[in-house]
Amino acid sequence: MKIIQFRLIRDDKIVGYEEHKDVGGICGMTIWQYAIGTESFNIRYFPEKMIFHDTREQYIGLTDEYGVKVYENDEVELLKSISYGARKGEKMQVVWNEKELCYKFLWGPHTYYHVTSRKSIKVIGRNQQ
Repeated sequence: MKIIQFRLIRDDKIVGYEEHKDVGGICGMTIWQYAIGTESFNIRYFPEKMIFHDTREQYIGLTDEYGVKVYENDEVELLKSISYGARKGEKMQVVWNEKELCYKFLWGPHTYYHVTSRKSIKVIGRNQQ
């Protein structure tokens, strides 16, 4: 079962989370699950609890050294130096790379890195554009 997760944003603040689960079956049903804090609910059965938002940021499938989920627009700090010049302590932003159709870490105006080891990064905040 594939799960896609999003962080919901309204007025530049995180207002909740959304999860799409493909439960398959004959109809190929997708469940939209919303969460605020520890409360979660299926929007199909509780439409009045829908979380209104301006935008959403996707979970990229990676957690940092401390188990914190990494989302699009997060700012991360390198915990160790990586090749091509980025050093321990440098800060990067998680961005969508149109050319390669994947999430990458932006360092400086034009340098992208593909970081796959969670032991290499620490989430330090959300970049509010």
